[in-house]
Amino acid sequence: MTSETQRKRALPLKPLSRRHAPPGATRAWVTAWAAVLLAATGLAALPAPAAAQSDDTLPPTVVVGRQIEEKLSTELAEYGHQVVVIQGEDIVKYGYSDLNEALAKMAPGFSIGTKSRADYARYFMNGGNQILFLIDGVRVNNRLFGSGYMDTLGAHQVERVEILYGGEGLFYGTEATNGVVNIVTKRPTQEVTGQVGVAYGSRNFYDAYWHLGFGSGRHRFLAAASYDTWDGYQPFPDYAYLVAKNYEPVKRGYERLNISLKYETELYLAGHNMFSLSLFRSSGEFGNHSPANHDQFNEREEYVGIAKWEHDVSPNYSYYVKAYLHTWWSDYTQVYRDHTVNPNADKVKWGFEDWGINFLNSFRSDRGDELIVGLDFQSYWGQDYWYKIKAIHEKVYAVFAQFRPYFSFWEDWKVAIGGRYNRADAADSFIWNVSSKMPFLDEDRLYLRFNVGTTFLLPTAEQLFVDQPTGPLYGNPDLKPQRSFTANAALGSSSPLYDIEVGGFYDRTTDKFGTDTTGKYQNIAGRSITYGFSVTGALRPVDGLTLSASYTRNYYESVSPNGSKTTVLNYLPRALAKLGVQYDGSLDGREFGFGVFATWTGKTYQQIAGFTSPPASRLFQYGDYWLVDANLYVKPTENWRVTLSLANIFDKQHAPFQLASIADPDSAGGRYVYPAPQGAPFTATLGVSYTF
Repeated sequence: MTSETQRKRALPLKPLSRRHAPPGATRAWVTAWAAVLLAATGLAALPAPAAAQSDDTLPPTVVVGRQIEEKLSTELAEYGHQVVVIQGEDIVKYGYSDLNEALAKMAPGFSIGTKSRADYARYFMNGGNQILFLIDGVRVNNRLFGSGYMDTLGAHQVERVEILYGGEGLFYGTEATNGVVNIVTKRPTQEVTGQVGVAYGSRNFYDAYWHLGFGSGRHRFLAAASYDTWDGYQPFPDYAYLVAKNYEPVKRGYERLNISLKYETELYLAGHNMFSLSLFRSSGEFGNHSPANHDQFNEREEYVGIAKWEHDVSPNYSYYVKAYLHTWWSDYTQVYRDHTVNPNADKVKWGFEDWGINFLNSFRSDRGDELIVGLDFQSYWGQDYWYKIKAIHEKVYAVFAQFRPYFSFWEDWKVAIGGRYNRADAADSFIWNVSSKMPFLDEDRLYLRFNVGTTFLLPTAEQLFVDQPTGPLYGNPDLKPQRSFTANAALGSSSPLYDIEVGGFYDRTTDKFGTDTTGKYQNIAGRSITYGFSVTGALRPVDGLTLSASYTRNYYESVSPNGSKTTVLNYLPRALAKLGVQYDGSLDGREFGFGVFATWTGKTYQQIAGFTSPPASRLFQYGDYWLVDANLYVKPTENWRVTLSLANIFDKQHAPFQLASIADPDSAGGRYVYPAPQGAPFTATLGVSYTF
């Protein structure tokens, strides 16, 4: 069992506790925010034009310029990338209080293996799990063990979620082989606007949230907070605890607090411009236990700070500069079955710090060509005081460019060609990307799109620096990046009545990270291939009614240097299907809506080692189930809204997450596997909100 999965257990919830920052954290925050304040002071001190100095009551300004980063996903869709956008308003309207819950139901081809709300999850899209998660364009993937840990983030501060399928390493860098999920939070507003809401649900689920935006002159502000907690449920059957001789099963629950502050202003400069500061804080206590111990839990604290300056200097040139700092630290505690605390795992700290600077430029010719050039710098380190990982910094430098030509003979044909060079302390890499969208009929009545190129995956702090005194894993600072060739293409058609796409995806990975016979991380020879196809569609037969459907089929093949093949990838569902019916209308001037969503997760396999009788490791199957959810909302007045969300309405027993095993006390040296059910049972949530 890996260090990551060893911690994923539960403990009865306690009040959130304040803890001291890990070594170096305070110094990093002081340095970063001193730079932010210095930049803000310097920009604010820029002299204004003489005509403007005598008038500090200028009317509010709305920035409508290039906004390169804000519009990047939309433009990538125009240039052949597969992009799906989920609006935060719909997430709240349909009664979802957890982002994983919302994405699992609303994002086509997106597979999320998680037991319940605010839990660890395994994410798959385009046949793989190398997915980069961002908050307002800042990477939040854990640089200690890799992957995106999204359990600390609630759903109420989300403006929209941008999902980009396929290789996106050109703009976003490492870990974007199979896709990118960018969570865009709410922005400040000029007028006084806001929302306050509460919800209550099955098993003592409580949810409260609010946000407030306001402005004055050239200044805009936003403050937001949300808190949710849940007693949870018992995720394993009784006999699993009996085998483990754990006679006091506990429920898997959590509590979570999100707070964000934002500020925007415009300066007296030619062209559109905006300076912004934002701070996002998330904390909580999260359980995800196993019958092997009485309890285990993590107390987390996460910060994301961003300072950004963007400026449309002229119709031909725009740029932005962004500095960010992301810290993620967790206190891990393990409680034995006799209720004593493991002295080596009593609030043991593990986590990482990541900071960087992004600089992006857009040059546009009068005829319509565009050249985008960017620079990235990232510095990160991670440390685990229980699972021994050295606190050594790793730095990454990158330069990238994309050219978007304009064709006068076919104005609607969009083509983009780009490359990126990455230099890390250990190794460097170059990747390229070509994408295009060709509309054969007006208004996308028939089009072909594709996105082809290479991507890379940098080693994590664990893979570089782990050094267990007794083994079995050892880091390798000489690891070179893992490389992939990816392709995503589709033929589609769109109209006011329907949308449909039929497409395929392909990913071939080499230099894959693994371990040799001594337990040292290496770049493993051979190749791994994932591929498949997808069909997505939506039909709008009458005003307000939307019928949606998607189906994705995944295939996997791994070829070792000696030519042997493996066709099973742990945790990847063989297929995924999603069906939805949603109606949004009004009656006597009162808005209302209802919907039913069904998700089918196909057969999923996992190889579990440690069995003494042949074979030494066994392949177990789980998955293969349907889940059905429903929602209902009504607005009795323009400002008030009542929502009812019903999850797993047929109370289906299912296993969406990885299986686990422990030593079987009745079989010397044998193993016992915990079977289904693991997923959350039927839950109902009733909420009410007021918007102003």
